[in-house]
Amino acid sequence: MSSVEQINNLIGRFTDLKIYFEGARGNIDQRVDAAVAAIGANRTEVYLDAVNGDDNNTGLTENDPVQTWFAVYNRSAVGGRSTVWLMSDFEVTRREPLPQGSVEIIGHGAKRNLTFAPASSVNPFEAPGFDCSNGIDSLLLLNLTVHVPALTATQKTYMFETKGLMALNIFDSDLVREAGANMYIFQSFQGFALVVSGATYPAEMAGKWISSVPAGTDPQTLRRCAYSNIASL
Repeated sequence: MSSVEQINNLIGRFTDLKIYFEGARGNIDQRVDAAVAAIGANRTEVYLDAVNGDDNNTGLTENDPVQTWFAVYNRSAVGGRSTVWLMSDFEVTRREPLPQGSVEIIGHGAKRNLTFAPASSVNPFEAPGFDCSNGIDSLLLLNLTVHVPALTATQKTYMFETKGLMALNIFDSDLVREAGANMYIFQSFQGFALVVSGATYPAEMAGKWISSVPAGTDPQTLRRCAYSNIASL
């Protein structure tokens, strides 16, 4: 085959490829648009105001906040990213569900109090706290003062409990423990990561970060710990 014939064949193949691409472009563009739309649809910001909110509101703007965590959960992006803006102090009085995915609980406008009510049952899974039975990707606490109560029941309880993997990030927040508090920050059955930055907490937090992990434990010695910047749990 001569050089001219080779060039002509190459041009012909290029032309065929161009025709094919032009025909497929519409389908490709539709798939890209659908993927981008799905990402946007799987990101939700919900505004929570326990004082002035109303569960009949959309919760999607600071001027239209909901009042209860139940309403927050129903408006969250399951499997996506949910940002919960606390516009007032909030008390957790029962076991509340966490949406699966990435969850951010952030104080809006000022540092907000996130308070856990004392347990009234000896069953730790009935104590006030958050639960995600299907597993959770990550949880961020930001710009909060978290109050851990003394217990009225004798059983230990968990602030956050998940059956799967959990990455917990506590940034620019304060942890306050009442005398006699026996609540662990979280329990994860499969594995965890724990990052604390710009946060204050008392020495009594030792041994109360992760369920079944005694005080003084180096997280690097735990097989189920993916990462932690706390030198001693």
